[in-house]
Amino acid sequence: MYNQLLDTFLAVVDCKSLSKAAAKLFITPAAVMKQMNALESHLGMKLIKRSNQGIVLTAAGESIYKDSKKIMRESQRAIERAKAAQDKAAKIIRIGSSMLHPCHQFLTLWNEKAANPEEFKIKIVSYTDDQILSVTSSLGKDIDFLVGTIESSLLQNAPCFYELWKCNLCVAIPKTNALVKKESLEFRDLYGQHIMTVKTGSSPLLDDMREMLKLTHPQIIMEDSSYFYDMDTFNYCEENGVLLLTQDRWHNIHPSLKTVPVQWNFSLPYGLLYAEDISPEAQRFLKQVQELKFEDSSQPA
Repeated sequence: MYNQLLDTFLAVVDCKSLSKAAAKLFITPAAVMKQMNALESHLGMKLIKRSNQGIVLTAAGESIYKDSKKIMRESQRAIERAKAAQDKAAKIIRIGSSMLHPCHQFLTLWNEKAANPEEFKIKIVSYTDDQILSVTSSLGKDIDFLVGTIESSLLQNAPCFYELWKCNLCVAIPKTNALVKKESLEFRDLYGQHIMTVKTGSSPLLDDMREMLKLTHPQIIMEDSSYFYDMDTFNYCEENGVLLLTQDRWHNIHPSLKTVPVQWNFSLPYGLLYAEDISPEAQRFLKQVQELKFEDSSQPA
């Protein structure tokens, strides 16, 4: 490999001065001279000499200077080839990530808990939440796994799902609403409030929740959003003073909405969504995930 002492030699020659080379390398002139002496001693030949014009190359120095440039280029190419070989040998796992389905909490826990997280090279594939259906259909092709909550029958009917933990349902409150002062809510706090959630029929779990609230707490007014949330949903609630059914993991999505827990037992499964036929590398990754225990679901995304 490329001898780092050659870097000092090249700097000295190019700058034609020990002091200028020292400034370029951010070391002292004495350190430059020491490194030059070490290189000449290692090679067993004199490379430079001083003159009134500054540094002058010896015949041997001329030869070493020309070859050093070639050595530098070949060394860089060797490193690039080695890196390419390493990447080729790595088990690449492609994980989708969006605003409402970020993957960073899962990957943080994976890196903490996995015995050898470097065994897999994680490639994060970004997408927007309005692309969720097309992204789901591309699982196993362009993306190996999606991470997030599964609340829609449209998704449940398609790929496979491995649950990691439960994600608590909360309420996001506009800062103009008096409830924003509370750190926790009870059912009666929500009486007379409009709460937006996904459209009826798009999630069996949320439909069950809606029916239960209608029977036991009819004073809470539930409103339909679209099938899937996006930033427009959060903006609408903030602009119109409407509460939004949300998750503890979405506490930082909108700066003017405060996510507050409610004293109820409603949650959604959170985990990995994937195709039925996945690559051998993805199968090994999933198997290792299944062998780990992800008990800590309290940390918001």
